[in-house]
Amino acid sequence: MKLFLLIDFQNDFFPLGTVEAKGADAQLVQRVNQFMPLFDQVAALCDAHPANHVSFAANHLWRRPWQILQREGQQAQLLWPMHCVAGSFGAEWAPGLDAASIQRVFLKGTSVDASGMSAVESEGLVSWLIATGITHVYMAGTLLEYSVRQSAIDLTRLGFPVTVLLQACASLDLQPGDTARALEDMQAHGVSLA
Repeated sequence: MKLFLLIDFQNDFFPLGTVEAKGADAQLVQRVNQFMPLFDQVAALCDAHPANHVSFAANHLWRRPWQILQREGQQAQLLWPMHCVAGSFGAEWAPGLDAASIQRVFLKGTSVDASGMSAVESEGLVSWLIATGITHVYMAGTLLEYSVRQSAIDLTRLGFPVTVLLQACASLDLQPGDTARALEDMQAHGVSLA
């Protein structure tokens, strides 16, 4: 059974959002809508952050978005603009997305210190994949170098074949070459790119 997994198709990653991704536009949404009927199941993975999330620059004195925060004994943290706060307009579906065709929605980044980058952090998603008999996961997403990359790698490690549909993805490319490095990393971990 083939799953189409949409990642972060939320207002804050589209034009006028706080983390606008390159290529996240009406054409991307239209393309994703056209893909939905081609799969057995369609699910979405969405950010639903608390306002005091550890990754938000606003929650750290004298810090700006896109800085790296080094904390003793912990992994370095990329600081983000506040985005996709649970219940906010920014966390709602991107305009024009055929949300009625999405059969399941899973949330990530729901606790203060959860990174929110990977599908496997989402409560219930992996067990649902197994229970539903998903044999292949196809992904589309707005943050190719972050949530798409990490979700694809983690699900591949769990034994699910994963294909990232590049024409259904957008990216930030904060540093030149970020997107290319993410593609190489996914391939190195056995993720298929199409």
